[in-house]
Amino acid sequence: MRKLLLIFIVVLMSSGLVMADVKGEPANHESAPKIKATGGPDGYGYEFIDSTEASGPAYSWVDITGTGTALGLSDDGEVDITPGGTYTFYGIGHTTLTVGNNGGLVMTSGGNLNAGNGALPAITEPAILPFWDDLDTETGDVYWEEFPSCPHPQLSGTCLVVEWHQRPHYNGVGDCTVEVILSATEETMLFQYEDVDFGDAAYDNGQSATVGIEDDGQDGTYFLQYSYNSPDLSNGLAILVGTSVPVELMSFSVE
Repeated sequence: MRKLLLIFIVVLMSSGLVMADVKGEPANHESAPKIKATGGPDGYGYEFIDSTEASGPAYSWVDITGTGTALGLSDDGEVDITPGGTYTFYGIGHTTLTVGNNGGLVMTSGGNLNAGNGALPAITEPAILPFWDDLDTETGDVYWEEFPSCPHPQLSGTCLVVEWHQRPHYNGVGDCTVEVILSATEETMLFQYEDVDFGDAAYDNGQSATVGIEDDGQDGTYFLQYSYNSPDLSNGLAILVGTSVPVELMSFSVE
């Protein structure tokens, strides 16, 4: 009888019908999809962590539409701004930045952040990309403001806020509101998403956007990508990017 029982168990195991191993875990050990809550470091040392992690940043929207400078950018338009602080990016201090209507900053004068987003590395200039997509101008505006004492509760000292407020997609659907906060005291930046729902699944939640950072042509090609053409964003999400984020992050490749 014991031999028959052993044979029966062996047959079950070989046929895949036994659903748990000796530890009570599922027999199918394929890796679960990774949640993009943490990532990096890149070749320079930047990492990211988002607000879905217990030790991630707090989402705390900083509205500058009533106090900041409206840039009045045209479709695919860009303009240089010169804040008072120096903002360090990949080890280099910047005092002039280019703000692009298409959801990003180029950390030099006269940048070129065109409408066609791509998987990083994708451009030839150092760039910060909270929401690189083909945005238009029928509604809203793009604003910037510098604060001597950062209004976000987890950032201190001087900071720069750039907000893309109610910018529609080029294809004429809905609008989005996102912002980036740059710290002048730490090599840190915070992406925040108030509204990334265009009302069209082809564009909602970053489906047609690139989110990340890139330093191309300065100290080599370094980049850190949070997402590319994937709906990994959500309303009320915050992503902290820096060289010293508040937890020990796991390393894995991002698309």
